[in-house]
Amino acid sequence: MRGINPHARRTSPMWYLLGVAIVLVFGASATLGTLWAAGVPLQFWAVAKPPRIQIPVNARPVAAYAVVTREDLIDTQKRAIASIELRPEQIVGIGAKFTDDKGEPAESAVKEVLEDNGQFTLVVASGQKVPLGRVRELGGALMSVNDIIGRVVGKDKNPGLAFNESSFLPKGTRPGLAGATPPGMQSITLESSKITGLHGLKLGDTIDLIASIPHEFLGEFDPTHRQRRGVVYVNKGKGTDDSSQPFAERTIAQGALIISPVRIRQKPSTTSSLTQGQKVQNIPVEEVVLALMPADLSHVKKAIDKGLNVIAVAQSGRGGEGAPVATPEPATKLAVAFPLVKRTIPAFQRITDQDFIDPVTRRPEFSYVDPDVATQRKLVPYDFLLGRVASRDIDVGSVISETELAQQGAQGGIGSVIPADRQAVVVDAHRIVGADMLSVGDRLDVLGSFALELERSVVETERVGDVARNRNFSESIERKTELAWSDSLGHRSEHWFVAIDAHVVAIARSLDSSAASAAPTARPVSSLTLAVRLKDAEAIAQAAAMDKKIVLTAAFRSNLPTAHSPDLTSVPICSVGLRAFEALDAWSPAVLRPAMSFVSNDVVAARQIITDLRPYAGRVLSRNKQPGDYFTTADFLPEDAKPGVAAGIAAGHRGFLVAKDQLAGLDVIQQGSRVDVLAASELNFPDNYDVAPEMIARGRVEVAAQNVEVVQVYKEPNRGVVAAVLAIPVEEASRFEASLAADGELRVVPRSQTVFIAAPQANAASDVITAADPLVGAKFLEQLVGSQRRVSVFPATVKP
Repeated sequence: MRGINPHARRTSPMWYLLGVAIVLVFGASATLGTLWAAGVPLQFWAVAKPPRIQIPVNARPVAAYAVVTREDLIDTQKRAIASIELRPEQIVGIGAKFTDDKGEPAESAVKEVLEDNGQFTLVVASGQKVPLGRVRELGGALMSVNDIIGRVVGKDKNPGLAFNESSFLPKGTRPGLAGATPPGMQSITLESSKITGLHGLKLGDTIDLIASIPHEFLGEFDPTHRQRRGVVYVNKGKGTDDSSQPFAERTIAQGALIISPVRIRQKPSTTSSLTQGQKVQNIPVEEVVLALMPADLSHVKKAIDKGLNVIAVAQSGRGGEGAPVATPEPATKLAVAFPLVKRTIPAFQRITDQDFIDPVTRRPEFSYVDPDVATQRKLVPYDFLLGRVASRDIDVGSVISETELAQQGAQGGIGSVIPADRQAVVVDAHRIVGADMLSVGDRLDVLGSFALELERSVVETERVGDVARNRNFSESIERKTELAWSDSLGHRSEHWFVAIDAHVVAIARSLDSSAASAAPTARPVSSLTLAVRLKDAEAIAQAAAMDKKIVLTAAFRSNLPTAHSPDLTSVPICSVGLRAFEALDAWSPAVLRPAMSFVSNDVVAARQIITDLRPYAGRVLSRNKQPGDYFTTADFLPEDAKPGVAAGIAAGHRGFLVAKDQLAGLDVIQQGSRVDVLAASELNFPDNYDVAPEMIARGRVEVAAQNVEVVQVYKEPNRGVVAAVLAIPVEEASRFEASLAADGELRVVPRSQTVFIAAPQANAASDVITAADPLVGAKFLEQLVGSQRRVSVFPATVKP
């Protein structure tokens, strides 16, 4: 037994209590720290925070094209909707969309924020007070979870960010790749290894796909390509595999959209062996999802199946000044569908639904075109094509426009494309210079020309004794023409308008063996079918009968709109010479094919220049018109005037046709001018008259007619003016006729065309020609010498 040491020290109980307290403090601290780290709210330590404005956000990532659920918004730690908290002063000046007191949507900037027991009221710029519960958007961020839950996001959504309208696809979009595919497009999943250049591209990028296509497959991708027969493509390389073939690059898809970028998918693969049996293993495969136009889908699939080299070319996605206009969001982009022709539609045939059926897919294919572009090109939708008649051959792969169709109600055949006021004539294309350049729908004028100088070979036989000799020579034959020297190449040729404004409605091409392998549009033209007016049809038939004596030339017409200044007016000018007092022929080139010029608007109004000649067809011209003249209202007689020179003779006048040998000076006058006519005659005296020599030399001058209007002037080539029609006043008609019958010489004297402004009466009185008669005032001295009677005549100034 151990003894007790009375001197040993005993431990105080206070130390035990202190140790227990320290352990409890450290344990409590560790527990509180653990709870705080775990997110457990410690209400007894919570400090009252001022109220905040909360904007809902997603608490976890949301994948692209997925629908937003309530679980995506729940903060698992707080067990509440995740949100961004803002102080009231932070939203002052921010735009807000809300529902006003009338229940109508409104938008305004926040001017002030009021708070009452944790409830916020926004005061907008208009002074209206809007409770926070009626605010739908604040600075573009959606405030109500009801506007968020159930919507499909258009791209990956990181947590902690607010939602705005651009975060979602349009309302009603289904989740998944089908909802991500823009309207009018179709999505396809491809292995990224089949297409070069896909790695690194992001969701929403736009690309074009270009394929290197061997020439033997080119016709499958390009409907306009025609393989040339008998052509062998030679490659000088040493290789003999398929890679040595010549290739052509073609764009097989435009505007393709990346719905899902390159991603790795585990593809199950089954293998079997004798030792291990059947085994399933996953092989990683890189795939990409593209949205393509329906017309491009078959081309891309065909290129992938044939193993062609396809590369992706990314389009620019940069914005800002100088950059291309950004493409609208695919989901909201509008386009109009137009069918693609899948087999050649012959001209004048009715269009059926089978013309648009693809022989491979047995389904129609469509091209999607912007509405503005479709209107500009006059494209016709599918529903309005069936039953229409094609006005020309329509190639495979094209979209049909209104210009390629006959009028509504056409029954088919060539008659369906001929206008009601025209007839169709078939012309040998070899007879028309320039026929190879024409296409269906072109408009042209047909000019005919022939030579005025012809050489004819002549053979004459001469016989000298019993020997016959032939002598060959040529003689020149000249034809007369009414054209001027400058209009007929010095009277060497003459031209006519055979047909004006002819429409090409059909073209026949050669089918001989030399051209059979060529594309249809490359074959030579054999004949043209022209829609012309009845009068022109007769002229074409007459020209065809002249064989090679006449040359026909095609004068093409422009189909481009004419742009000019708004200060100018387009007016017709005379293209051929027109004679006064003849009716303006409706078939005349001046009406059907007028040359156009631009004249100031002020000049058109001041001179009353005519801008459209068609209403004046059949009216009688009042003056001659030369090429280059424009037409005014004064150039035409009243509507009831009849053709003929009599229409230009005023009342109280008589018309006299005077030849050049009757009236000297006709070469210097013009139609419409005014002249005086003088009659000059010699003084004749009997043999028993003794007359001073100076009186005989002077002769006698009388005024046959004054202030005479030249109604018309007639000219002939190389001779000039040959005759004229003068309007003689009735009171002077007898004197003028007597002057014509006399032996004297008549001469026309042009009057001044100057208009007198000051002192008109004095000038009019001085503008009169007086007669000159040497016998006026003369003195006669009569003498009788035996049985002879002599008379001496002296001038008035001489004393006998």
